[in-house]
Amino acid sequence: MRDEIIDNAATQADPHHEGCAGTSGEHPAVPAADRISVAMTRKERNKAVIEQAIAAIADHDLAALAKLVKNKKQANWHRPDHAWCLLDEAVKRGSCSIVNWLLVMGANPNTLFKRGRPISLRNATEEGWYFSPFATAICDGNAEAAALMIKAGANLDLPCDIDTEDGATTCQEKIDDHELWPAIEAYLIAWSTPLAASKVSSGGPRL
Repeated sequence: MRDEIIDNAATQADPHHEGCAGTSGEHPAVPAADRISVAMTRKERNKAVIEQAIAAIADHDLAALAKLVKNKKQANWHRPDHAWCLLDEAVKRGSCSIVNWLLVMGANPNTLFKRGRPISLRNATEEGWYFSPFATAICDGNAEAAALMIKAGANLDLPCDIDTEDGATTCQEKIDDHELWPAIEAYLIAWSTPLAASKVSSGGPRL
């Protein structure tokens, strides 16, 4: 859906979209200034759709979110130049049903940000703070959301911060600090039953 919106925006913003007579529908070269204008429109439309998805999560409106997020790529939308993705919003709003739905749709439980941009665990070597939905769930004491991400493959070694002298503080250490393991394990054990596991994997209600 997002791609259709972007394509439609580009079509409407491009005054040269209609083919010239006698050229078999071929488009003339678009001046550089117009190309920049079209690119800005696409960026703005993309940002607007992401904000709509975030607003749907804030309203706990899964039906509205499902109309916007149709695939894995869209499940991993994040605000441009901001360390905030759809999973972050769902965790912060305490909506574990949406956390689960996003993970089923392909949201990455190992999403990691540094300086407002996504970064892989392999490249997370720079000193300073790192941000992730997994760490947010842990620091908020949301054992259910943390357990959902662990079930989906969250890496316990995701860094929360790296210090040149003390090394990395990982999500596993944060779980220990917040004494969340008993609650996380309780969720994982409950979901290990066939009925509970099927409901979690389908994005439906959990026992």
